[in-house]
Amino acid sequence: MVTKYYLREDQHHLLNDYCQQIGVDFCSTPFSESEADLLESLNIPFYKIASMDVNNFRLLDDVARRGKPVVISTGMSTISEIEQAVKVIEKAGNDNIALLHCISIYPPLYEDIHLRNIEMLFQTFWLSGRLL
Repeated sequence: MVTKYYLREDQHHLLNDYCQQIGVDFCSTPFSESEADLLESLNIPFYKIASMDVNNFRLLDDVARRGKPVVISTGMSTISEIEQAVKVIEKAGNDNIALLHCISIYPPLYEDIHLRNIEMLFQTFWLSGRLL
């Protein structure tokens, strides 16, 4: 599936150029440090981490050290895994973190959406002062 939907370097450049033409910020999810390097060369405004990479501490640390906001999808993660990811990013000196409540099943059934998880993430990380 990754190979089927993978964007090549030239496609990243084309999409970035198009987004600049229409006034939209371009971003793509890196799955490796070399892909993060590519995105850095395109001057993306933030890094988005896929939920499957919440435990990829090497990637999290690399992206966090670049000093841009880090947006984390949490669809396939436990609260403990999210907590660990936040700690890795903060330890790297980056506290500009956003958490997304995501559903990793498409299209989701209503009973799989669990919108109350947004409130749980809010209370656990924002109200506790962890994320601002």
